[in-house]
Amino acid sequence: MIVAFEKTPVVDLKVDINKNGIGIGDDLSLVPNSNGEFVLYFQPKQSLLTRMFINKRAKRLGHLEQDVADYLRMKLGAETHIRIRVVDAVPKHLSSDDIDRIFVSIWL
Repeated sequence: MIVAFEKTPVVDLKVDINKNGIGIGDDLSLVPNSNGEFVLYFQPKQSLLTRMFINKRAKRLGHLEQDVADYLRMKLGAETHIRIRVVDAVPKHLSSDDIDRIFVSIWL
């Protein structure tokens, strides 16, 4: 595998980092949508209570920047394997502007 992006931000975050337990090293999945964006999804951590109620659907995290999406659209083929992991996560209580931030690495 070759590094396509070492660290790129996730745009338009839809979740709270602390409440969902997202951390460095978590794997993400990538799904293109009709708007030409690549949407990122994560698998929520399961606690004892959530294991009783089986809901293993992936949740939407956000999407990639347009420049990154354009590059990936060019490079991705039908059989291209892609790996996306969280490489940096800054929760809003540690951020100067009170906004969660997540950065990912992308390998092809």
